[in-house]
Amino acid sequence: MSPFPNIFSEDSSDLTPAQLELNRRYELALTYLLDNPTHNDHLLRDHLLQTFQISRSQAYRDIAEIKKRIGNIKNAGKEWYRHVAITMSLETYREAKEANNLKSMNAAISNLIKAAKLDKEDQEDFDWERIIPPTFEPSPDISILNLPDKATQDVAQRRAALRKKFLTTDIIDIQPLATPSP
Repeated sequence: MSPFPNIFSEDSSDLTPAQLELNRRYELALTYLLDNPTHNDHLLRDHLLQTFQISRSQAYRDIAEIKKRIGNIKNAGKEWYRHVAITMSLETYREAKEANNLKSMNAAISNLIKAAKLDKEDQEDFDWERIIPPTFEPSPDISILNLPDKATQDVAQRRAALRKKFLTTDIIDIQPLATPSP
């Protein structure tokens, strides 16, 4: 069994008291992160320290484990802020409508359009047929690289030295073993 309980499981009958406590900390941390996506880890750490009698390092380990299991919720930050902006624009529009303030209603609608990106054209799907792979043919001939003559001579000398070093004897072909016939 894993030393960490499955925080997404509702069955906790086979968990030890220590695992149940860990499960409670994970659930609290997850709920806190979902309720407060703009808060940093220090605030979550402080919340864990106030609620449970654990060390700071244990709080950070719990936060790291939660993020490993569910991912960093703040990575969805731009979408979160867009959601907040849309919600605020809708509430501003509602309040402006109740006050019968047409100028504020128009401003709220303008903000809503910008937040929802309704003022921008939808991106068309990329035409993958336009991508043309490079056409090249591999070659051991370095002269096609247009290197200076000195570099070409250095490569030729290096090849000759390596041939001399490693190809001093003839290569002997090995005869395959005869397989016994059944």
